[in-house]
Amino acid sequence: MRKAGNEVISGSCYLIDFTKHGSYRSGNIGYKWFMTGGNIRFYLNGITMSGVLGTFMSLGYEEYPSSGGSLIDGSSQAPSVTHRNGEACDFRYIGKNNAHRTNAIWTQNNDYDEQRNITLVRELRKFGFTVFYTQDGYNKKPKISGTSYAKNHYHHLHIGACLPKIEDI
Repeated sequence: MRKAGNEVISGSCYLIDFTKHGSYRSGNIGYKWFMTGGNIRFYLNGITMSGVLGTFMSLGYEEYPSSGGSLIDGSSQAPSVTHRNGEACDFRYIGKNNAHRTNAIWTQNNDYDEQRNITLVRELRKFGFTVFYTQDGYNKKPKISGTSYAKNHYHHLHIGACLPKIEDI
């Protein structure tokens, strides 16, 4: 386990390489989840991974480019400080006409699909995510209602703090 600043603390952090779970499709249900920009932050913890995959499956088929979660040792790669212990993940914003599959989508561009991004955040919230960072262009305000502003988030959606309602049966 790590705390802010990547300092190792007591406890264990069990991580999953999400690139090994990069796609699934059955009819109109499924996802393709892939890394962008040569990133090496492939790791999420089981709760975060479950919340992401549950969200994907609830939305039908879509492709989700990601710039990642934690490094293999559970640390957060600089300049990011919130991706430790596999608790957070970044995604490219969804674009109109699926432009996000091949291009970076910025919130201030014409190809940013506002409704699909709102829907994505709503579904992530249903699966227990409580932290979302967005940025409205270069302004100091969030792009999506119910999210928080964070500098340099005009080109990606940050999700974190998955606190799902889990029932053992």
